[in-house]
Amino acid sequence: MQKIYYTPFEKLSVAKPVDRIEFTSQAVSQKQVLDLGAYDETSFDKKEHKYWLHGRMAETAAYVYGVDSSEKLPPEGLATSAKSKILKGGIFNLHEIVNLDTIEIVIAGELIEHLPDTLAFLSYLKSLKALQGKKFILSTPNAACLSNFCLGLCRMENNDVNHLQVYSLKTLHSLFLRAGFKDWQFIPYHEIFPEMVNRSTGLMKVATLLFQKSLHLGEYLFPVLSGGWLAVIKI
Repeated sequence: MQKIYYTPFEKLSVAKPVDRIEFTSQAVSQKQVLDLGAYDETSFDKKEHKYWLHGRMAETAAYVYGVDSSEKLPPEGLATSAKSKILKGGIFNLHEIVNLDTIEIVIAGELIEHLPDTLAFLSYLKSLKALQGKKFILSTPNAACLSNFCLGLCRMENNDVNHLQVYSLKTLHSLFLRAGFKDWQFIPYHEIFPEMVNRSTGLMKVATLLFQKSLHLGEYLFPVLSGGWLAVIKI
């Protein structure tokens, strides 16, 4: 874990960006997985698609237990494959939904930016005795990402009504400290636009793909400007 001093001109030691979904699906290989906020990742235009994190993890994991409180989920939950299921319930009641003793790794992909109280969520996970010492991987968009700068030049912003906050490396570091975590690593990830690519055609699709490739080059050269952050945490 890098020591951070919160000085204005402090240089941050950051690795090169990775593919978020590929990194996470490999990290859960042959493990019993708890996937938090899983239904948000299963929008049906992504199902059976390489950008569907829940499905990609089910391909490599021993089993994936998703948890989500979406009203779209039936009370009995949703079987998503032979090795995965999404259970209906809240992320602050995990001990009532899943046998946490069997869980080997916890995933929260693109979740915390939707929460009204991220510190309370992180503190709750830290308090669960059954998860002590286990690995927790979260991902979230980067407040300082290159695409935000590009969109800002055009007086635009890439957020929807369900995004309540956006984090930088230093603000995430502060949250982890306050939640009581002691050991974590930050890894930047490349930004992608799967919905735009899937729904566009012709010149618009070509332009979207070129913009995405240009962003990836900029992210490689300046990783602090990457699309988002993966945090690998020991609970």
